[in-house]
Amino acid sequence: MARFYLVLAIFLAGCTATQGAMPVQSLRIPAATPFSAPAAVEPPTLAPRVVFPTPTPTPDPYAGLTIDDLAERTYGEGEIQTLDVLQVTAAFTRTLVSYESDGLTVFGFMNVPAGQGPFPVVLVNHGYVEPSVYRTLTYTTRYADALARAGFLAIHPNYRGYGLSEDGPNEFRVGFTVDVLNLAGLVRRL
Repeated sequence: MARFYLVLAIFLAGCTATQGAMPVQSLRIPAATPFSAPAAVEPPTLAPRVVFPTPTPTPDPYAGLTIDDLAERTYGEGEIQTLDVLQVTAAFTRTLVSYESDGLTVFGFMNVPAGQGPFPVVLVNHGYVEPSVYRTLTYTTRYADALARAGFLAIHPNYRGYGLSEDGPNEFRVGFTVDVLNLAGLVRRL
């Protein structure tokens, strides 16, 4: 636009006024303003951007471990294996046995009363004992032997991680319960 005014001014300056013509008013061209570089400006300091992760559901630490969950499972797959005779008395015979529980081999012993069966069955379970100090026969034979002498077939399982039994998942020690429930399922078929 400034160029247009400049050309117009030159054009008009070249024209001469004639008598009787209207006076030409001079055109005012605005003077160019001096250009100054902008002062350096500090970039604004950005506050750190906080990114919140998308919330995910908290897993239930008891999933699969409640009584209701355990009641929905199937137990007693496989069979009780008699592996070795450990002791023979006038009242009973003690044998080393094994069975499967959650894919683990669990060992224990079984006292079978002398005489003709069938015999009522008792599962002789132990409480918590540190596995490193646990000894199968010294811990429960007293109870199992008394039951066998009274005519009960007594089975004592070593839970997972005890004695010869394989170790496996045992959150909140529910694995021990699963081992007993698997044995109970097998005993029903004896």
